[in-house]
Amino acid sequence: MNKSGRPPTPAAPLVDIHLVTPITEGGGMGQERYVTSAAIEGIVKEIDEDVLPAIRRMRELIDTTTVPFPGWGAIGEVLVGVPYGRVQDDVREKFAEAEAVLEAWAERLEIARRNWRTAEEQSTVVYV
Repeated sequence: MNKSGRPPTPAAPLVDIHLVTPITEGGGMGQERYVTSAAIEGIVKEIDEDVLPAIRRMRELIDTTTVPFPGWGAIGEVLVGVPYGRVQDDVREKFAEAEAVLEAWAERLEIARRNWRTAEEQSTVVYV
């Protein structure tokens, strides 16, 4: 129990990329996990084929939430419609930023995948 009398919230394991082993909150070691070029490729594929299209669809849906005049009424347009339009603009901007970040992640992960694959090939033992 913590100071508030509630059970402690379990923390997600942290991964030390150098050891490639999860480290628990208390510092103990868990089951070993290995990074592979195929795993990185899977993440890139998920970003490109699932996450980015979903973000784009959600951004497009914002336009379907517009309330044309006289939906709010004359006074309502000033009190609700204008602030509502600003919120829509903010949400559009946040989705555009999310899309840019995801695209950058995918590009950088692809570079990491190629580098990782090169390292895998270079560390392969060849018997002659």
